[in-house]
Amino acid sequence: MERRWPKLLILEDIESCFRRGNLPILVSVHHCFDSLGFPIDHPGMSRTDHYYVSEDTILRTFTSEHHADTFRSGTSDGFLSSADVYRLGTIDRSHYPVFHQMEGARMWSCRECKARGGIAGVIKYEVEGMPRHGIDVEDPNPPFYEMRNLLQVEHTPDEAQAVGVHLRLCPEHINLEEFGGERGTIEGGWVEVYFPFTSPSCELDVFWQGNWLELLGSGVVLQSLQKSTSIPDKLGWAFGVGLEREGEISRLVSFSTFPHYYNNVAFWLPSSSSAAGGQMPFHENDMMEIVINVAGDLAEDVKLVFNKQYL
Repeated sequence: MERRWPKLLILEDIESCFRRGNLPILVSVHHCFDSLGFPIDHPGMSRTDHYYVSEDTILRTFTSEHHADTFRSGTSDGFLSSADVYRLGTIDRSHYPVFHQMEGARMWSCRECKARGGIAGVIKYEVEGMPRHGIDVEDPNPPFYEMRNLLQVEHTPDEAQAVGVHLRLCPEHINLEEFGGERGTIEGGWVEVYFPFTSPSCELDVFWQGNWLELLGSGVVLQSLQKSTSIPDKLGWAFGVGLEREGEISRLVSFSTFPHYYNNVAFWLPSSSSAAGGQMPFHENDMMEIVINVAGDLAEDVKLVFNKQYL
C-alpha cells in the first residue's frame, strides 16, 4: 500500500497500540477451521464462502487461524496480526471478497499470576490503569449466560468477568475513540454472539448511516485451544476487526472518480449447475465471483432482484 493510502493510515493507528506479526496467505484447512474448533458441519466451512486452492489448502479467510501458532511460539503474551483475507460473498458498500483484518489477543498465565492474587486480581489491577473514553457504549448483557453464552468449566466467574471487562475496554479505546470519538457522533453497543473458538463471545456494533453495523467480534478464548497449543495454564481474550469497516466510521471520506452507473443482468440457468461446471447448484456467491472477475473494483453493489423457476 502507498504511504498515505487510507487503509495504511488506519493500520498504523491501530498498530501503535500493539505488537504486529507477519502471516502467510495460504493456510491449511486444518489451521483455518479444525484448530479453532469448528464443527464439521459449520456453515462457515462451506465451499461457496471461501477460496479453496486444493482439498487441504485455502486462501486465508480470517486472521484467527494464526492464533494457535502465534501463542505456541511463546514470544509474547499479547499480539496484533494484520493481513489481507479472502471470502466469497455479497458485494455491497460494506462487504467485499478481499479485505484486511486485524487480530488482537492477550493472555495471562495462571502460574505467574498466582503470587499476585490470581488472574482475576491481576487483570482488575490492569483495568484500573487503562485509559478511559467518553463514549457511551451499551452493554446490557451479563458477562456470561448459562443458556447461550457459557462460562467455561475451567474458568471461575471472577476470571471470566475480569477478562470480559479488559476485553471490552481495549477494543473500545482503539476502535471507537481513535476513529469515531473525535466526531462525537459514534454510537456503539456490545451484543452476545457465537464463535466456535471463544466463550463467552460478543461483538461490538456501531450505528452508521441508519443501520447497526458489526465492527468486530471477540471473546474469551476456549481453554481447549490453549491446551492444544501447549499453553494450558494461560487464559485470555481475542478479537478480530476489519480495516475497511473501520474506514467506514472513521474520519476518512468516501469518494469516487466515476459516476454511478446501474445495469441489469438477466440469464438462464439449468436446473443444476455451478460456475465451475458439474452438478453442484449455482450459488448466489458464484454470481458475485463472476462480477468481480469482470468488473473488478468498479462494482460497488450487486443485488438479486428477480428469481423464478420455470417447470
